[in-house]
Amino acid sequence: MYTPNQIVRFMIESADWLCEHHFGRSLIDKNVDILDPAVGTGTFICELLEHFRGQPAKLSHKYESELHANEVAILPYYVANLNIEATFAAITGEYREFPSLCFVDTLDNTYGLRKHAGHMEDIFGAVSDENVGRIRRQNSRRISVIIGNPPYNANQMNENENNKNREYPEIDRRIRETYIAASTAQKTKLYDMYARFFRWASDRLDENGILAFVTNRSFIDSRTFDGFRKVVAKEFNEIRIVDLGGDVRANPKLSGTKHNVFGIQTGVAISFMVRKAKQKGCRIYYARRPEMETAEEKLEWLGGARLHDLDWVEAEPNSKQSWIDLGHDDFAALMPTATRQAKEANGTVQPKAIFQLYSLGVVTNRDDWTYGDEDSESGQLI
Repeated sequence: MYTPNQIVRFMIESADWLCEHHFGRSLIDKNVDILDPAVGTGTFICELLEHFRGQPAKLSHKYESELHANEVAILPYYVANLNIEATFAAITGEYREFPSLCFVDTLDNTYGLRKHAGHMEDIFGAVSDENVGRIRRQNSRRISVIIGNPPYNANQMNENENNKNREYPEIDRRIRETYIAASTAQKTKLYDMYARFFRWASDRLDENGILAFVTNRSFIDSRTFDGFRKVVAKEFNEIRIVDLGGDVRANPKLSGTKHNVFGIQTGVAISFMVRKAKQKGCRIYYARRPEMETAEEKLEWLGGARLHDLDWVEAEPNSKQSWIDLGHDDFAALMPTATRQAKEANGTVQPKAIFQLYSLGVVTNRDDWTYGDEDSESGQLI
């Protein structure tokens, strides 16, 4: 999905400020490796090069050694390559091949993860030896900043679409071990593509690093993501969320084309997560744009906004891992209808719950076929 330049610039400038604020270095400094794991047509890398304009020696080193990008679709891969090389040539006056663009599915490339290394084996198929070499070089680097706009569809709406997300065994296993294990909700949507990219990036990022993504906003307050919120608060030391709203499904008064910065139905948020090796605890900051603000107004605001000047509200998560709209936790004192602990219990002492068993019921994704109107004459389902 095309990312508006105002969002890209805001994220890069914010990541640069966070890097300076927490680690005393700028993005352009040596030994700050930056990765866009879903580069698309190269928007973030091109804007990074523009951000580094005016420092030719550092820009040259960064371009040659410390900027990394992955893309799995062949057409955007070639477009990104052309855009990045053309941007560098326009800035420096010389053409130079961009040596760190990899043709690879990031979520398959688990070899470089910090503690959870998978195996490269046959994932590169028939791609060139040069491309394999690029991937190996990327995997050998310590990544300080991961930034970008990962895909974020959860699943197909109907079985007839034949457009299911593929499985990623290593990443899905990590999601089960972390986000799902810490959750109290039904889990199917935790395999949304953007949750997978959060999981991959969290494992790939160095022990001192910054993760900056623009994604679906559902992780902020969705019950499905309670485990996610609990885990990221343990894995990072500072989290800043800029909630751009635009969730048409939650507020039918909104229009995707008018109020959403991507022109879609799903709300959008920009998140910055900072990890510091020797720091304990996590502080969570939240800022939200007005509900009825138009996409044009949001982008205009982003064009002049600075992360350190925003009107932040510090969140204090409650026992249910809610970050916002905390309200009163009166229900905690009541007996639950059903719990996972009661469902899994097989001993003599049963956890308190009204029902021990529960399920999603009949889930076919073919409801239009499975259920129908009753024929008034025969009394049979049509």
